[in-house]
Amino acid sequence: ALLSELRLLSAYRPSFISVTYGAGGKSQAGTADTAKQIQKTLNTDVMAHLTLAAQSRDDVLATADRFSAAGVRQILALRGDQPYKAVSLPQNPFRDTVDLIRCLAERGWDNIRTSAYPDIHKEATDADSDFDWLLAKFDAGASEAVTQFFFDAETYLRFRDRAAAAGIDIDIVPGILPVTNYKTLLRF
Repeated sequence: ALLSELRLLSAYRPSFISVTYGAGGKSQAGTADTAKQIQKTLNTDVMAHLTLAAQSRDDVLATADRFSAAGVRQILALRGDQPYKAVSLPQNPFRDTVDLIRCLAERGWDNIRTSAYPDIHKEATDADSDFDWLLAKFDAGASEAVTQFFFDAETYLRFRDRAAAAGIDIDIVPGILPVTNYKTLLRF
């Protein structure tokens, strides 16, 4: 069913198709296979999500290696959703997204996207610190950013203009979120 829907969308020649996996890395096993199938069937680049939440450094890098082996050349490096319930913390985790991006760049990934927040991230102290964090991710090796979803286009446009004024000449792709669950939408 997924490939059937993507065939329809691929007629619009997207730059990439984004493939995610579940919170806390709980369902990443099929992501590489799905990405490979999409690229093979539709001849469209895939951007696979890679999160560090609740995973060891070795686990995250093993997932990146699976993506590479599947032909994925684009990664969206994310902290990821924190687990909703208590879990034991992994040994030797990445410190943060900047650490993950730096490591991926050192391992030869040259198309690393990261997250950007037109609305301030819920854990940021203010808009300036949130923006500084984005700059740190670019400095670590991120080549583009995809925004968290937003509900007002003006929010994105102001964010894009702020990035341009700061000398950021990197694509900041507006993220979209298809509404599939009303309760989840309300939580966001």
